[in-house]
Amino acid sequence: MLVSFEEEDTTKTVFVDYRVRSDFLDPVVLTSEFGVTPTRSWAKNEEYISKALDPETRKTIQVKRKHPWGIWAVETRGLISSKKVEQHVLYLLDKLEPRKERIKRFLSKKNKYVISFYIRWEPVEIGGGYEVTSQTLRRMTSLCHYIEFNFENFTNGK
Repeated sequence: MLVSFEEEDTTKTVFVDYRVRSDFLDPVVLTSEFGVTPTRSWAKNEEYISKALDPETRKTIQVKRKHPWGIWAVETRGLISSKKVEQHVLYLLDKLEPRKERIKRFLSKKNKYVISFYIRWEPVEIGGGYEVTSQTLRRMTSLCHYIEFNFENFTNGK
């Protein structure tokens, strides 16, 4: 059996989100400001349909809920075929960096907006890893307050 430590061989799933979260967020205004269509967005208290378990019938029912905060996000899931994290990040940077000055206005309002990159990485097996260059990380940090790293499936479903 051939063992590989290449990122694309050890990665099962990867995607990256760029998120703006706020109690004051208006998705239409943010889309207009950034000039980028979000993958998903909603305002605080916007209603949505969710599923819940009815304790009496033990069946799944639909219930109306309200979002606890607003969100505006662009993600790479389903858009980038590469399993390299950096390729997903670079895709988002290409979309966002031309709007850097507009984004900076929201970054400066830390008390109103939380802006982040979210990296979701899932290995094929228990081990593995990925690389992001320091240059790419610098570019990311100029557009966000923090970067969140999520590693999933370390038990490989067992």
